[in-house]
Amino acid sequence: MKNILKFAVKTDVERAVKDSINMIITDQGKKSEYRGIIKSGEELQFEVTTAFIRDENAEKIGYVHTIRNIPFPSKKK
Repeated sequence: MKNILKFAVKTDVERAVKDSINMIITDQGKKSEYRGIIKSGEELQFEVTTAFIRDENAEKIGYVHTIRNIPFPSKKK
């Protein structure tokens, strides 16, 4: 399992950190899109859905990212 910050392109890392902090402040999960570099060196676009993990008292104890590859928009000729 990897955090999006491990493979996000440098220009998206700061935005991902700000999104995470804002999620904690607002106490709401979030869906965002970032660009990342995979092992082959290819750049892909990812949708990241973040949700809190809560204990039996509904206290936040962590969070989970669900990362899904999404295609780049096609370029019209």
